Amino acid sequence: MKQGQKLWTRDEILIAINLYHKLTFGQLDARNKLVIEVAEKLERTSNSLALKLVNLASLDESLPRKGMSNCSKLDKEVWNEFYLTPEKTVYESEILINKIIQEDIEFDFEEIKHKKTSVERTIISRVNQSFFRKSILASYENKCCISGLNINSMLIASHIIPWNIDEKNRLNPCNGLCLNSLYDKAFDKGYITINSDYKIIISQQIFNLEKTKYIEDTFLNLNKTKIELPKKFLPKKEFIEYHNDLIFLK
Repeated sequence: MKQGQKLWTRDEILIAINLYHKLTFGQLDARNKLVIEVAEKLERTSNSLALKLVNLASLDESLPRKGMSNCSKLDKEVWNEFYLTPEKTVYESEILINKIIQEDIEFDFEEIKHKKTSVERTIISRVNQSFFRKSILASYENKCCISGLNINSMLIASHIIPWNIDEKNRLNPCNGLCLNSLYDKAFDKGYITINSDYKIIISQQIFNLEKTKYIEDTFLNLNKTKIELPKKFLPKKEFIEYHNDLIFLK
């Protein structure tokens, strides 16, 4: 670190990690308006924040290509904390970034640390699910990975292992796919899956239907074609295997 350069705090690193998840890979840039805005509030240069975001990419084990390897010990500790205790840390990061860019979050994290009513837990869950959605859409550059549809209101951050099954990976973006509402429902019900090569597999139950043009165009013609891979947070093979084995209708 250069002499006189301000050390990054844990809270600042949490904000950077939150931002890393919500930006597309191409937006990790000092010229990005959000990077500039957040950097100003942190009293840092946009170049400094952009470099931190790129450095964080070296901690993202899902990346097919690695970012720069210049992370500090604290970067690694906070990144690991983010994934080891996501229900708490994701929410905390949302509160911190809300203070900077003033997103709509109901109440302060400090209030919730000492009391756990069902209403408060519901709000935390909703805020965290919103973070998961933003992470997934950013990873897939706001496009359905099967159809390419890019209308945000019609896109779903689909869990590969369902939300209610694996609490530890509820907020893990490697447990998500960006799908339009039709393919989200088909994936959730097991009519489609993806294999370890990220190719779409169509259930035999769909093949058994009357082969109308709609069924062929929407499902059958997709069989064994590859999804559009995310730029960050490639789906974990173990999550895909779970979906193949326990949800997909053979």
